[in-house]
Amino acid sequence: MAAIAMLGMLNLSTRCKKPPTNTEGYPDTVVATIPVTGDPTDIAVLPAGDFLYVANEVVNYVTVVDVDDEVVVKHVTCGTAPWFVVATPDGQHVYVSNHEDFTVSVIRTSDNSVVATVPVGDHPCRSGIVPDGSLCYVPCQTADVVSVIRTSDNTVIATVPVGYGPREASCLPNGEAVYVANLSSATLSIISTETDSVIGTVALPFGPHRVHCNPNGEYVYASEYHGDRVAVVRVSDNTVPATFDAGTNPGNMVCLPSGDYLYTGNIGSDDVSIVRTSDNTVVKKLTCGEANWSVDAAADGSYVAACSRNSEAVYIIGHGSPPALALTAR
Repeated sequence: MAAIAMLGMLNLSTRCKKPPTNTEGYPDTVVATIPVTGDPTDIAVLPAGDFLYVANEVVNYVTVVDVDDEVVVKHVTCGTAPWFVVATPDGQHVYVSNHEDFTVSVIRTSDNSVVATVPVGDHPCRSGIVPDGSLCYVPCQTADVVSVIRTSDNTVIATVPVGYGPREASCLPNGEAVYVANLSSATLSIISTETDSVIGTVALPFGPHRVHCNPNGEYVYASEYHGDRVAVVRVSDNTVPATFDAGTNPGNMVCLPSGDYLYTGNIGSDDVSIVRTSDNTVVKKLTCGEANWSVDAAADGSYVAACSRNSEAVYIIGHGSPPALALTAR
């Protein structure tokens, strides 16, 4: 009982950094469930891992969660239908795509106030920010363009035509290119960040719903919502050497910082898949409420957060004991 009591005294981030429960070291246990009211559709973890931000489409606010204390600390009112959120690499700002009023709200994380509202193309979706934080690429679903925001003054400096129905943008770790998932045209568009023009296209038969660049810079992953699979794109030649079954209607994805493991939120099968990227094998599936729309990871890889839309909750996937054991001592 003494060991259990000591566990209960540890905050969540400390519990997440406990020794791995598997030999390969990846987070694989749901260690906390944090209720969030509203309509949670996307999640962004600040690099430090201490706070996370949840987009709520139908209630027009972003929820701020203190991860250590497992509590909601604020609701930040944004534009109409804030559908997607992404944090800058320095953690100082969060960019919110307001799907129905065609704007992006910029939240300053030091005081959780909206410091800018940027008009972009029609129906903005999940943005990608370059590694140095200087540019934010906003795919606009019904305009079939990507709006490029210069973050120093939050001005749109370019509009890049892409495929039909762009839903997410993700930047390579070297900052040289942005990959855009075009659901309706069943392609990925590749944008050069030097010229802000499309320099390549990858065809994917089932249509990419989301896209994520591996931190190793060698591969890009595209979740094909209608094909229940993830396509693996090799960056060196933009071919597809592999695909794998993830879950039903895979959505957003995130790699651990090492690039060794990929987590996919599966909207239709109500779970999160953990994928070993060396051989594209699903090593574990976790139940995380209903309709797992989004996942994101702490910069140190200590935990992954999953956003369940239908359960109105955030699930923290970490190391060590599940929440029932930790809560016994509280």
